[in-house]
Amino acid sequence: MKKRVMDLLFVTIGSFITAIGFNTMFVDNNIASGGMVGISVVIKALFGISPSLFLMLSNIPLLILCYFFLGKQNLIKTLYGSWIYPIAIRLTSQLPTLTHNQLLAAIFGGIICGIGLGMVFWGNSSTGGTGILTQILHKYSPLSLGVAMTIVDGISVLMGFIALSADDVMYSTIGLLVYGYVISVMENGFDSSKMS
Repeated sequence: MKKRVMDLLFVTIGSFITAIGFNTMFVDNNIASGGMVGISVVIKALFGISPSLFLMLSNIPLLILCYFFLGKQNLIKTLYGSWIYPIAIRLTSQLPTLTHNQLLAAIFGGIICGIGLGMVFWGNSSTGGTGILTQILHKYSPLSLGVAMTIVDGISVLMGFIALSADDVMYSTIGLLVYGYVISVMENGFDSSKMS
């Protein structure tokens, strides 16, 4: 019971930290943060499908994959993560943009989002979307969470070339590499502390 409470706490706090990084660094700087959110921007630009509808529909097959590859407990926590993260984004959407320098936004947004997503992963969960694919890739391969996330979200960022400027995509790549690195550092630090 105590572990479940701690997992939910990690997912909740991590989702809010990630949402703060997203809203204060990435949104106004056209930095596609990767994942299904990044893909939804491209889909809207190409086909006019609303991001919320795309995200809702795309999560259905991913949650089914979560159940089969990661188990019922992980599915329950991921359902919570895929619910709390959009709420956190909405509740923090009025926060001011902290910088309009895309390089600073990519670096510091990557650090903030990496810390938040690292905490979500500490809770054995994800924020839904490509986080599920990241966890599956991590579980069934020797890749760390950070490397797995960089690969999965990298595909999403590359799709940005369809709808964003080359500069935006390059800054998005910097942000992606930074948060992937931060997640790897957090994962290794957390694993070391569990072994003590």
